[in-house]
Amino acid sequence: MRWKDLLWCVQTPPSTAAWLDWPTGLVHINATKAEWDAAAAESAATGSNAPGAHPEWELLAQSLSHENVHFMQCVTTGYMYRWAFEHFRLLADGLTELGYPFAEVGDAQKALLAAEQFVSTGTAEALRGHTAKLNIKGPYGLTVRHLVEAHALCVEQLMHTEPVDAKILLHRLDTTSPNADYRLAYDMCRFWLGNARAFDSFPALITVSLCTDSPPEAFVRLLTEVAAHGLTDNAGENVEIIHRIANEVTSDLLIGSAVEVWSQHRGEHPVYGPAVRRLNELAGTGDFSMRAFMVDPVSSIETLVDEVVRPTLFRPSEEGVFAIQLPTKIFERGQEAEEEMQVLLLVSALGNRIHQVAHEETEGDTWSVPELFWLCEAVPDIRLLEISREWLQDVEEETLTAILDARRIPLEKRQQTVRIWGCCVLDFPTAAMGTSPRDTDVRRFVRTLHSRMPSFPLYLEFTDSMGMFFLWFGALADSDAWSGVTQLNIAHPSVVLRVGEAVSCMREAGRMLHHDVSPQVDRMLSHYPPEMSRELLVALD
Repeated sequence: MRWKDLLWCVQTPPSTAAWLDWPTGLVHINATKAEWDAAAAESAATGSNAPGAHPEWELLAQSLSHENVHFMQCVTTGYMYRWAFEHFRLLADGLTELGYPFAEVGDAQKALLAAEQFVSTGTAEALRGHTAKLNIKGPYGLTVRHLVEAHALCVEQLMHTEPVDAKILLHRLDTTSPNADYRLAYDMCRFWLGNARAFDSFPALITVSLCTDSPPEAFVRLLTEVAAHGLTDNAGENVEIIHRIANEVTSDLLIGSAVEVWSQHRGEHPVYGPAVRRLNELAGTGDFSMRAFMVDPVSSIETLVDEVVRPTLFRPSEEGVFAIQLPTKIFERGQEAEEEMQVLLLVSALGNRIHQVAHEETEGDTWSVPELFWLCEAVPDIRLLEISREWLQDVEEETLTAILDARRIPLEKRQQTVRIWGCCVLDFPTAAMGTSPRDTDVRRFVRTLHSRMPSFPLYLEFTDSMGMFFLWFGALADSDAWSGVTQLNIAHPSVVLRVGEAVSCMREAGRMLHHDVSPQVDRMLSHYPPEMSRELLVALD
């Protein structure tokens, strides 16, 4: 069998620049080695690191950095090392089941396509259950996947953005985050600790949480206690504070770092194991420490890339040659290393086919839309509903109505829906004028949504400082209700008419879901003098 007959099945789809094969520890780059070298040379020749200067190189380099962070998660934290080790073991069990029937399939590609047919139901269920561990919801709907993806995205942006501070990082996340799952944990941290403290402490909080048996539970406990305790302006001191708090509030969950879990396991993962061992050696010489990694993950990763990080497989050249880049310090054993790498490639290829039976990753409840619900369970007080450019352009679509209209919400989701009434804040980050009722796209969006679901104000947080009354009813108001750009006459007939419609429809939705909406109606009407609010309610009654 030729390698190109085998490795085609683990190549990345066209839309993916790089990915980590979690069970084997191999990183796949969706470029040939020649394309990688050419893009790197072009970037180096101009000397410009400005965003957008070299889009092809930026995509490849940032994607590789993102996967490097995932690799480091597996070799520094106990939870991820244990999960990856078990994942590899389950795939190895699946490989043993292929045996004779697989060998009897003569054509290599047909054999790979048929591989999953030879995997027992028990192994398939074990793989599916193991994969699902990353998606099990903890407090506020938080999952391990949320933690590892937000951590990888933030550190990736820290590595490739200069200069960078809390505000710049937030802007980069707004620009680059593939979807809500990749930033939920960081935004959760921001809402608890504030932007500046989240920027300083997020990597440490994630790393410590991933050294426990239940990272989402640990992360929430840490956030709660750190918010109550407070942090300093010194990153090193903050790591000590987080460690001390972790020992106090997560002692029942702690399992230790990757090296502690590695030392207790029978057997060793063929890639992560040597990397953990190497990190342990470097810790003994003072060249690596977990605390330094938490304080400054960027410098640690850049220093350790050649020491421990990721065997990397490039896309094959036109001649069918697969270039592989090995860490120099953990694969120095000549022919033995070559043979080990061949076995890993075989496991990666066959494992990829076997794993198809377990690749049903949950992506949240099927009725929800990440653009709207990514903070609905994660933040104790405010739920930020970001309306993306696509939503502004596709305002005629009825997805929002299907999700939020009380008449169309499934029975099993109604209680969850009621919990976010009165908690939501709309944001239009891509609108030309920002979140302004005078913006043309915002007005069109609000008016279309109002025409389909006039009860939508049930969801809005009507505290003065949030500006939701001004935004919603300002967008619905006639032009002569405005004086200048910022003065809205809330007593204008066009505004009062829309407020009255909202109250009637909110009450109807409340009756439908057997929920008292009076508090939300009162908050909305609090923008009027008390006597005017009473007159409006009397008129509606």
